[in-house]
Amino acid sequence: MRTMVRPYESLSFRSHSKMLWGTRSSEYPVNMKSSVRYHLKNILDMIERSMPDKPTDHELPPLTVSFQTNESSLFQRLVHPEGACYYVYYNKRYYTDADITDDLTKDRVLSCINDFEDFIRARSIQLSERANVVFSINDDDPAKYICDYYVADHTTRSVFWLDTFNASWLPYWSETKGVSSLAHIEHAVVAQYWYHCHLFPHSYELTVEAVDELRDILSHCIADTITSATSTVPYNVTDLNEMLLLMNNLRKNPSTGGGVSAYSRIMHIFASQRFINFHGQPGVRLDRDCSIHYPSSKVHNRPWLMRCLSPALFSAPDLYYQSLTKLYVDGLVHEASWADFVVKMNAEWDQLILFNTVLLNANVAFLAIQSIDNASTNPGRSPPQIASFLSIVASFGSIILGLVLARKHRAKAKDTAYDAAKFLNSWMRHRLGLATLAILYSVPYALLMWGVLGFLIAFSFMCYSSSDVMVISLMSGAWFVVAILVLWCVTALASWDQRLDEPKSFWELVHSCLSFILFGLWWLAEEIVETLVRGFKLMPILIKKN
Repeated sequence: MRTMVRPYESLSFRSHSKMLWGTRSSEYPVNMKSSVRYHLKNILDMIERSMPDKPTDHELPPLTVSFQTNESSLFQRLVHPEGACYYVYYNKRYYTDADITDDLTKDRVLSCINDFEDFIRARSIQLSERANVVFSINDDDPAKYICDYYVADHTTRSVFWLDTFNASWLPYWSETKGVSSLAHIEHAVVAQYWYHCHLFPHSYELTVEAVDELRDILSHCIADTITSATSTVPYNVTDLNEMLLLMNNLRKNPSTGGGVSAYSRIMHIFASQRFINFHGQPGVRLDRDCSIHYPSSKVHNRPWLMRCLSPALFSAPDLYYQSLTKLYVDGLVHEASWADFVVKMNAEWDQLILFNTVLLNANVAFLAIQSIDNASTNPGRSPPQIASFLSIVASFGSIILGLVLARKHRAKAKDTAYDAAKFLNSWMRHRLGLATLAILYSVPYALLMWGVLGFLIAFSFMCYSSSDVMVISLMSGAWFVVAILVLWCVTALASWDQRLDEPKSFWELVHSCLSFILFGLWWLAEEIVETLVRGFKLMPILIKKN
């Protein structure tokens, strides 16, 4: 599932819960995401009890056609499409993940059911006929057990509790700062309801109308993803089309358990996204690269250390920092955008490795020139050799870093949104935040550029070592023109994303000066010609007036 929820954590809030029902203090309200079904320790305990790690022998009696075990008459055993077992009480209202084949566990579940019924009967609480009550037994301590519960109502598509429930216990709460209205919290509650339907698909009756509701959501998401480059939809168009095809097939046969689980899982994700993106609130997030908590100037503000290092790194950190701050907004990451970013970075590092290999070959060929390789006659090293050596060292550094970064990020394109957010959040703990990662990403490119400059310096030393005035003059003129053109292009690209309302940067001023040097005479001549042309056009009119 592509959600932005944190992994399972123990319910540390239990000791702070103020209980309203029950005769023992071991029954607590709980959210669906804390289900022990996916809790690793619970799975290992069940395996240890029921599946010994050794070969077994089992004989089938003659004419054996039924393979169901004799279980409690009070509970019906159901199997989730994923394979997990769960049980429903005979009245179809109470559900549990607990293994009731264990007599002690079954007695504890029945005790929870009896306490619950006594409580609602004593207070004349009327639950909807379509309400489900789910109990989860946690017995980490053999001396006592904890019974967690929640109530899911299919009529209102919500979950609720008979106790005071702190909304901060809901999943996604820590990722969604600034929640202040019940209308906003409703999306989180609805998401929990759909997760309940995913966990217990036999409790929900899927209808054609419900499938059409999800088809409408998917159609809008497809259109939004196609027409907006910064859509908040958590999937790309290909995945959305696959979901829509699944719903079209499910519409023909909506009563399957697997279909209910798949439907509920998708509805849970979209309900969670509505909660995370402040759907229906004044500060709704409409673009995934825009923060709803901080102004853009604060989000994209570059640290001073990066500004100082950026010229030495050929402004590469600025580009990476801008991309990273658009990827990681308000602690959230869009999975498709992260995958595209990692793929592009891996392709770039592969290209840098190739370019460095070419540069290494050029340096080796340059050092093999007889006039350069004078080590046999001179114990020292000539300036061209030293510059070429430095170029080789920079190339090797770029290759090594490129290989390391490519290897580390090769599998990150398949990371979930949570994994990507966790990775970027680990860099946010640094003093410079994402600027540290931006500088790290820019080092292979910067070393390649320094290697190229080192090779150019070595080549220039060789050219200027000639005593021929004609050669020196030609090389000086060529170098001057090439240097001006390169600087002009570099400064133009440096201000590529400059907004009209922003003050001119240093590179824009340099670009303006270089443009005047390159094209100043042409602009002056053009103005003179246009002035003369306008004058010639006005002369007949002036003559007629006179």
